[in-house]
Amino acid sequence: MQKKKFLLVAFATMLFAGSALVSCSEDDPKTGGDDPKEFVAAGKNGAVVVNQGSYGQDLASWGVFAYSDNSTSYNLTLPGSLGNTPQNAVKVGDNFYVADNAKGYLGVYDKSLNKTAEIALKAPQGVTAAGDVVFAVSGDSVFAISTATNKKVGQVYAGSNIYALAVANNAVYVTQGMDWGNAEGAAQKNYVIKISLSSFNAGASVTSKRIEVGLNPYNQIITDAQGNVFVVCAGDFGSFSGIESEVWKIDASDKSTKVANGNYVAERNNVLFVVEKANSSKEYAFKTYKTSTGELLNKNFLSNATAQPKNVSFLGVNPYSGYIYFGSNENGYKDNGFIYEYAADGAFVKKHNTGINPYSILFY
Repeated sequence: MQKKKFLLVAFATMLFAGSALVSCSEDDPKTGGDDPKEFVAAGKNGAVVVNQGSYGQDLASWGVFAYSDNSTSYNLTLPGSLGNTPQNAVKVGDNFYVADNAKGYLGVYDKSLNKTAEIALKAPQGVTAAGDVVFAVSGDSVFAISTATNKKVGQVYAGSNIYALAVANNAVYVTQGMDWGNAEGAAQKNYVIKISLSSFNAGASVTSKRIEVGLNPYNQIITDAQGNVFVVCAGDFGSFSGIESEVWKIDASDKSTKVANGNYVAERNNVLFVVEKANSSKEYAFKTYKTSTGELLNKNFLSNATAQPKNVSFLGVNPYSGYIYFGSNENGYKDNGFIYEYAADGAFVKKHNTGINPYSILFY
């Protein structure tokens, strides 16, 4: 019974998935509860950066943005506080969940970023959440984990080479990357696997669909309020035919189309932010597109900037303020990196020192 209950919560949550609002209380402000609290937009209070560290060296770390009175502070935690080769973070309630790929667990961290639990998983990759359930890629499967008990409550086989995932349209979307051992190389087909949330119920039949996209969908997949899913297909890095990194869209009816060339993506208010860098180029392009139509809106959203990010490692846009953030590995993958911060109009704000290999950012 418990397994079915958690999915009902997840379904209810997905009805509001695009609102970017997080409730701070179970009381409904309209009902006159004892202590009603306002809804707080994601990104109003802060953000955390996952710094992967130097691979295999136990140097991964948190970076913490705090927003107050229109000012920004950034603090870096001690190296090693986040384990070894962590992936992206997701927040449920007061806890953060981060997969430690090298050590084989999903780490649970409290609001002070102290680790409180480890959930064993084989070489976990991406994580996402719906309601009070965390979904994590591990091996060839997607696992559902109850945040109330930190126990695995569901598992669905998805196949080899799966990496990142997102939830939309009452389904989990999972990227299935390129098989580098395939003799066909860049000629192979690549997919995003769509798994119904109901498939994680005990005894339920698995309902899934393979949606063909561009070459090598890897570690970036995001959604918008209309149920569109955007995935970065990393191409072949020039290894076979020089196929560039591309951004593909999957709409709510499962139709997939290429939007643009691009290496990193973020979304805010139905605007898709894309960072593009061709395999043969040293220069970046910073473009925005309309998520509903793919229409190009801005050829350079950093046209007002006095400094440009170098060796970009992630892109994030604060859903509350519109501020734009880039991870940077301009000193290489063994030395501390940077976070470039820009205002919503593209004006440069500050370059923050961060840990080794800044990998992802989560706003809350």
